[in-house]
Parts: sequence; C-alpha cells; structure tokens
Amino acid sequence: MRATFLLNTCALITCTLAACAAAVFCVRGRKTGKDALRERLIPFIPVALFALIAVGAFLRLYLLSVIPLGLNQDEASLGYEAYVLATYGTDRYGYPYPVYPVTWGSGGGGPLLIYLMMLPIKLFGPYAFSVRIVPALLGVLTLPVFCLLVWKLRGRTAALFGTLLLALCPWHIMFSRWALDNRPLPLLLFLALLFFLAGTRTKKTAPYLISVVFFALCLYSYGSALLVIPVFLVLVCITYICAGRMTGKQCAAGVVLFVLLCAPLFAFYVVNILDLPEVVTPYFSIEKLRLPRRVFYAFDSALPGKILSNLKYLLMTLTVGNDAFEAYYDFIPGFATLYVFTFPVTFLGFGKSLAEFAASVHSGGHMEADPEKANKADSALFVLLFACAFVFALFVEPDISRLCLLFAAELYFFAVGVETIAAHLPAAGAAVAVFVCAGALLFSRDYFGSRYEALAGDLFMPGYGAAVKYAAETARLKETEGSDDAAGRDRSIKVYSTYEGLNAPYMLALFYDRTSPQEFNDTVILRDEENAEFLIAESFGRFIFGLPEDILDEKYAEDIVIAHNGWDADRFPEDLYTHVPFGHFQVIRRSNAP
Repeated sequence: MRATFLLNTCALITCTLAACAAAVFCVRGRKTGKDALRERLIPFIPVALFALIAVGAFLRLYLLSVIPLGLNQDEASLGYEAYVLATYGTDRYGYPYPVYPVTWGSGGGGPLLIYLMMLPIKLFGPYAFSVRIVPALLGVLTLPVFCLLVWKLRGRTAALFGTLLLALCPWHIMFSRWALDNRPLPLLLFLALLFFLAGTRTKKTAPYLISVVFFALCLYSYGSALLVIPVFLVLVCITYICAGRMTGKQCAAGVVLFVLLCAPLFAFYVVNILDLPEVVTPYFSIEKLRLPRRVFYAFDSALPGKILSNLKYLLMTLTVGNDAFEAYYDFIPGFATLYVFTFPVTFLGFGKSLAEFAASVHSGGHMEADPEKANKADSALFVLLFACAFVFALFVEPDISRLCLLFAAELYFFAVGVETIAAHLPAAGAAVAVFVCAGALLFSRDYFGSRYEALAGDLFMPGYGAAVKYAAETARLKETEGSDDAAGRDRSIKVYSTYEGLNAPYMLALFYDRTSPQEFNDTVILRDEENAEFLIAESFGRFIFGLPEDILDEKYAEDIVIAHNGWDADRFPEDLYTHVPFGHFQVIRRSNAP
C-alpha cells in the first residue's frame, strides 16, 4: 500500500502540472515538440501497439479459471441459463430460446452474452472457464478495435497512449475476467463508432448500416444501453446531418434497420408494460417478468437529494475513486478505475474534445477541406456519449457496472489528454506513460497476489461450487448403495446448505449440479418476500438452503451439510462427523451414517 500511495502522489502531482501547462499552451496556441516527438515515435509505434495488445491479452487470460477464485452468483446465473439453453433448448423456466431471458425474475440476464456463452459451455461443460472465456476474449478484442478507432480519430500517437491505458487499466482487466451481462458493451460500442466513422469518411451508406447493427446489439447487451444508446444516436444524427456529413436518406435507412433489429426487444417490453399475453413458439419466446425491478429513482420530493448524492458519487468515481462505496468486483482501493492519477489528463482531454466539438458547431461542421479538423470534430461522438451516460447515471441507483459507457468515453479523453501533453511537453507525456506502467505493475501484484483474494474472496464464494458437486455426488452414491437394502428408503438424501458467506447459493447449486429446468420447476420452493426484486429459492430437488436449528438431530443423520469454515462448521464435532474442506466451505456428514 505504501508503494501505491507514493506512486499515486508523485504521479498525480506530475499529471496535474503537465495537464495545466498543456492547457495554457493550447489556449495560447503554442506548439513545441510535436513534430520531433512524432518522428522519434513513428518507427516504434506498431511494435509498441502489438506489445501492448499482447500484454493486455495476457492480463485478461492468465489464470482465468482461478482468479477470481470461485464463481459469483451472477456468473452462475448467466452460465446456468446458457447451459440449459444449449442442453435442453429452453431457459430455466422452460421457455424456448427467449428474446430476453428473465433469469432472476426481474431481468438481469443480457441475452447477447448468454447466447455467446452457449458454445463454450456446450464444448467444455458448465465450469468457471466456460463462463469467463467469452468476456475475456471480448476484452482482448476490444484492445485492437479501440486502438484502430483512436488512430482514425486522432492519429497513431493518441492510439498508442489510449491503447496503453486500456491494456493496463484496472477496471477493464477486472471487467474482462468475470462474467456480467454488460461485458460485450465496450467492444460493440467501439465497433459501432469505428464503422460510423468509416461512413463519414467514405460518404457511403453501407458503413453506417453496419454501425447500426452493432449499436442495436448494444441494446441486447445491458439495460443501461437501452436508454443511453438511442438518445445518443438521436443527438449524433442531428449533429452530423446539420454538419452535412450524413444525408437524411442515410439516417432514415439506419433508423429503419435499427427498428427492425431491435423489434424483438421492443416486443418484449411492450408485452411486459402493457401486460399482453406471452409469445411462446418452438423457435423463440417472449415471456413476462415475474417481479418488478426498481433501478430508476422515483420522481418524488427525495429526487433532488438523490441526484446530488449521485453527482458526488460520479465525481469521486471519475477522479480518485470511491473506496468506501464500491464492492470489489471491478475495483481495488488505491487504483480507482483508470488509476487515481489519470483524471487531470482525462479532464484535459475532455476539455479539448469539448472545445473541438464547439468549434465544429460554430463553423457549421463543414470541415471537409481540412481533414485534420474534420477528424477532431468527430470528438463530438465521445462528448455526446459521455453526456448521455452521465445524465443517465444521475437518475439510477449507483453501481460501477452501470458506468461502463462513461469509462469508455474516459479512455478516449485520456488518449486526447496525453497526446496534448506530449505535443507541448514530450518528457511529461512520456512520464505519464511510465506512471501508467508502474501502476500496472503494482496493480498486477495486488490482483494476482493475495490482496485481491482477501478483499473479494467472499464475493465469489470460493470452494462452494466444488462442495455442491461433491455433496450431490456423495448423496447420489449413497442412494444407489442403499437401493439394494430390502427395506429401501423412505426419502432421498438431502443436502443442507449454509447461507453464511453466500449470496443466492441456489444459483451455484443449479449450475454446478447441472439441474434440468424440468426438475427445477417441478421441485422449487421460492422464498416469499414482500417487495422482492429477485426470485430466491429456499429449496429445489435435494438441496435445502439454510441450516435448521436442530441440524444435529438424529433425523438428519443420513443427510449432508455444506457449512462455512468461519461460521457454522464448528457446530459439527469431528469425532461424530466427517469434514471434507473445499475453499471457504466444508462438506459434512455423520461418520457412522449408512
């Protein structure tokens, strides 16, 4: 921690001074060092970019199955949905190939990632690797796409700095290494913007339409995109039509294609909002949500205070990080999302991009005679994206997972900021790059070492999945052995699971025990909670979640228990019970049980 503090302090002072100096030079129109820097860097940039992408790929794939150790409940939910779709052709509730799987009952399962997961789960089975390999590969592919996008917008020097941060930034490394439904969103967004830029350069309609395909897929990726992307596209179309860089016919063709591609998703929301009958066919389904989901704040007297609270949260998140608020899924204290010390550079890049956007609006946007100015005017894309995502974040419950569009824009602003610093102060630009590399070394030490496991261990419930598999297999084996008994059995062997150190353990049990949708629906007993936002199972099949107070009673002698090491495992005396350890958990049964 001391090394991280020293790095953050020195780097923050340097970045702040460099950003302020570069901003003054920009206002005064002073240019120094830019051409010399380009001449020195050009021969090495392709090699450096290749090396950065290779390092970034390594950081996203190394020990993917065991870091984070275990499986999060949302990963298990997505993986189980992909497993049953690949195996049985239905979701967990028995609906064939749903347009939008309702997963937890109130949503929360991005269809795009679930359907992408079906292939690795079909090939390798339901394991942590099968669930995480798709997000990891999407993260790796994001690196060259973002590099190319920034290169097209700002040139190779900015592409180098932007790729440096994306490859090494804590948020995107952690983002790519475990599964949540928003994982395809950055790659889809960058691909959409890349093809959109191709349309502005070539004046052809085809690139615009390809970009529409990727924009539409964003909506199938994550809930926040459902509002942010359409509003963003409306603003972009107005901006580029007024600037003469897109025709009305091209815009109309894009709108038609976008509506057609999103029609199934829109139908899902119409069915749910208007309470229409479900649509069930052998080839696809549109099912209803079983529970309401409250993400947006209510428009009441408390709204202004909540918006102010969100504004403070966003300012902290976009600067030095919010150590006290964030869970440790995609965040390690001391590193923020894009490192603590990068925000002065990011603010400089945002200011310059905003100024370029304003200049293009003032000139009417007609800059075809000056390609460099036209390219810089395209900074409007990230300015508008940031504005839409920022406003959206003011009205929803704060969660780092809902901010990935903001972070995508921040990455671009960082590239612009470092390019600006390097153009006026080459040594300072190089110093920023060195600080990012040093930060990456310290982050890698903490993430791949013991610190991250200490911080986030319980969030991924290490050992619980293996304990579930062992307990279920042991129960089935004992039932098979007991079937030869003339007296037979009056009931199956139950597996009682603790709730200590766990979040929705039934989801991990479904995933690791490979329970069929039919068995789940036939046997599940759901917890009846008033104002619940997620369906939680109290039991299904042989699994019962929560240990009875009299679990030591003789009537449970044949049953198996999954207990937490630090909470309830000590209740079972070792002279009477066999304890088999699995990470943070133990599988326990009577030593003399038949």
